[in-house]
Amino acid sequence: MKKPAYTPPFRRSGFLVLISILLGGIFANEFSGVILDEITHQPIIDVVVNSDTEVIYSNKHGRFEILTNSSEISLSKLGYKSESYKTNNTNFAIIYLTPIVLVSEEIVVTETKHNNQLDFHPLKPLTLHNVHINNSSTTTHIVGKLQGISIKSYGGPASVSTVSLHGGQGDRFSIMFDGVQINSEQNGNADISQIPSALIDEVHFYPQGSSARFGSSAITGVLNFAPPNEKLKYSYSTGTFGLKQHTLFIGKKFSNLTINASVGKYRFDGNYSYKEDGSYNQIPVFMDKIFTNIINKIDQQFYYLSINHKLQKGFSISTSVMAVDNNRINSENIYSSPDYSTMDDNFGFQSIKIERDSTKYSIIRKQNSLHFVSNHSFPVDATHKIETISQHLETTLGYNHFSIHHDNINSKSSNSIDTSKSVLAFLWEFDYTSHPFRIIFALRNDVEKNQNPVQVSELITEWNISKIIDKLSLSISRNYKRPNFNDLYWVPFGNLNLKTEFSRNIYLRSKFNLFHSNLNVSLYHISYENLIRWKPKNGGMWSPENISSALSYGYDINLDASQNPLFRFSVNFSHNVSKNYDKSLDSLHLGKPLMHTPKYIASFQHSSHYKGYSLSTNWKFTSERIRLYDLEDLMLPKYHTVDFSFGKSLYSKWFKFELQILLENVFNEQYQTVFGYPNPGRSISTKLTIEK
Repeated sequence: MKKPAYTPPFRRSGFLVLISILLGGIFANEFSGVILDEITHQPIIDVVVNSDTEVIYSNKHGRFEILTNSSEISLSKLGYKSESYKTNNTNFAIIYLTPIVLVSEEIVVTETKHNNQLDFHPLKPLTLHNVHINNSSTTTHIVGKLQGISIKSYGGPASVSTVSLHGGQGDRFSIMFDGVQINSEQNGNADISQIPSALIDEVHFYPQGSSARFGSSAITGVLNFAPPNEKLKYSYSTGTFGLKQHTLFIGKKFSNLTINASVGKYRFDGNYSYKEDGSYNQIPVFMDKIFTNIINKIDQQFYYLSINHKLQKGFSISTSVMAVDNNRINSENIYSSPDYSTMDDNFGFQSIKIERDSTKYSIIRKQNSLHFVSNHSFPVDATHKIETISQHLETTLGYNHFSIHHDNINSKSSNSIDTSKSVLAFLWEFDYTSHPFRIIFALRNDVEKNQNPVQVSELITEWNISKIIDKLSLSISRNYKRPNFNDLYWVPFGNLNLKTEFSRNIYLRSKFNLFHSNLNVSLYHISYENLIRWKPKNGGMWSPENISSALSYGYDINLDASQNPLFRFSVNFSHNVSKNYDKSLDSLHLGKPLMHTPKYIASFQHSSHYKGYSLSTNWKFTSERIRLYDLEDLMLPKYHTVDFSFGKSLYSKWFKFELQILLENVFNEQYQTVFGYPNPGRSISTKLTIEK
């Protein structure tokens, strides 16, 4: 069947409606509805809806509006039995189509384009869609579902949480929201607890080092949080540990103008206990001790606004604003202090982007600020304020892409030297395709005053071999990370003699289509040079040093079976071998695994949908990690967590209602990702979502 010209529902201008009425007859009626899969009760997108007046498609929520003179419309879609529906004096209906073959979109790994996808990288990212996002109560839970990812959290949802991959810690992994990097120049890390889970519609994960495109810190990978787009949605959550969350999101397209806005609050007030059974600390005074009144509390407020205006063909202007404000109270290391620390921090940005055909200019102002107060740890009272103004100009000419990046960064912090730096980067990319072969080369030159210039590059070759071996790519790159402000200037710990870190990365990635499922296999080898590591010095002080080198190599495997909505599942397994060649290590420890780097990470995710009901399961395993080299290395033991969720969806003329029950850490596992900072135990919450 020939596909008719696409007419997006809900977006016809008044003029087109008038023409439709005149052509179809003065007395045409408007009929609307929701089209659902008869088995799963999930919305069906792009169903052809045909009346005697016009032909349209259902939108991504399964909804449509159509003008008709008759009492019957027809519906058809590949993979479903075509139906005729009698309107019978009603103007709204819920219509079910019977599937001939169970077909659905992929859930975890996909190549579906999203407005905020990392489209400036040639290889497709791995993607988490809202099926798994909606089944998680925190951003930490969401990110933890990605393959090979390990998370360091200083307690729970109210604590600083960073992402590690392939032997590199959080300051060697670039994290963005809506394309804006959130890594702080103060310590190099990105705290993912600053990003509200309610503002996440998709997660795009690129598990390769790519400093040639993303600059400093993108040594091991890149992750982008994409906000919702063109939705009307309200969600409310409540649960144990004082969990409460309200979020309102309004998105609408008016001809050539698209507006998305969100505002919300999140609160977590954890007060819990932890019993030390010797797994983490075998000192006699702590054995079998029960630590009570462990506090993990956050009050978070946020808002987000984006406006995109297409002025004419090929010319558009967009602007976005985001602000997140956090007030936290957290217990300190339970083995050394009974005290609490407070931290008030915020993150925000404002951006303007102008695009004309193949040329784009953007300016972004980003702010990171933090006020930390402690009665025990140094510093007792510290303030960090970072402001970054970035300008990007890029253009494409044939196979060549050119861009100029200028970042001006200012730091005003206590216990540090107030300073600023300016970085100018030039990027050239060559991208050539001759089916089934593709080659991409990128070269970046980074210039900073009083620092040696940095040159990095990336070479990618990609083949589309057959229907079974869908994609095969080989990537070779050189990546870097400059020392951050704390590394250099934190009084009295900073080290002004630090060198820039470098890495040589090799990746072989392949994607296989097997029995209605996808098998993704990635082999990698990373060689680190001048890796910066904080080490204890005389007098109990810590200071950063460049270690001579380190290695990290292994593989990531993902099997994703998403074709049958009655039982979709994804299996992830990662094996990492890391070796530390710190020049100060003795022969006993030379070549041992890098600290806080697990050798094995495995996970299993499942979801089922039937007659409007949904059930999902998430299991994750992390193997033991070294936390401190000693005569007998001190370890963080292995742990695993299990999560369940159960939901029910209902549809009305205007809205979809979904009620979910989330049960996280079902078996009440007591574990620590950072020594001395236990995570809360089992939690249960309910979530109501109303969406148009």
